[in-house]
Amino acid sequence: EYSRYPKNEGYFSLVAADGMKLYVVEFSIRNKTSKNKKFSQEDGISYNLTFDGENYYKPSLTLLENDMQSIDIAIGGGKSSKGVIVFNVPKGEDKNKAKLRVAKGNKIHTLHVTQ
Repeated sequence: EYSRYPKNEGYFSLVAADGMKLYVVEFSIRNKTSKNKKFSQEDGISYNLTFDGENYYKPSLTLLENDMQSIDIAIGGGKSSKGVIVFNVPKGEDKNKAKLRVAKGNKIHTLHVTQ
């Protein structure tokens, strides 16, 4: 949880709105092959965050190069990279109950977010 993300970037950072916090979900993207591979956002994938299974928050649009909504990177063979999704949520939400819903068409997966 952050009030500003990323903290050490001078050219661009997101700031939480009043009474809100930035909830950042990080992904580890691993290239298991021995060759360089491109990884980019697939059309039609959506991400939502919930703390109660009823109210869902949409991710913030960012200019971060590793934002999962617009990511387009090359990952070397056997290497990993980090992807993120940033949500602006009310300060009172219990981060221990966070679940990420990833959907594409009629396929929906709900993931428990760990800290």
